[in-house]
Amino acid sequence: MSNAYKEKSMKVLLMIVISVLIFSTGSVFADFQGPGAMNADTVAHAEKLADDASVTLEGHVVKQTSYKNYLFRDKTGEVHVEIADDVWRGQVVKPETRVRLTGKIDRDHDGIEIEVYRIDILTKE
Repeated sequence: MSNAYKEKSMKVLLMIVISVLIFSTGSVFADFQGPGAMNADTVAHAEKLADDASVTLEGHVVKQTSYKNYLFRDKTGEVHVEIADDVWRGQVVKPETRVRLTGKIDRDHDGIEIEVYRIDILTKE
């Protein structure tokens, strides 16, 4: 195999990998935003929505209640959230750290819990 052929093959492979990454992550958290949208932006609003509704909350993870389970607080109230180890992405979050949680409502007979898909640090205080 010639070096030119190897180089061209590597460029094609790189383009395929980049394309897969771009197109596979772009719509993971896509959601309709407009009239009738079922996306809560506060704890108080989340408590009123149905199971599996989307949430994007800003506030503080104030304490760990058990493995993968935490108490989250915003200006409107508190809610239990489930955050898997991989969702933290190596970020260090303290109770005074302001974060944005993206996930969905998990509603059962005991109330709601938020299953978190993504956590972003907004401010480190």
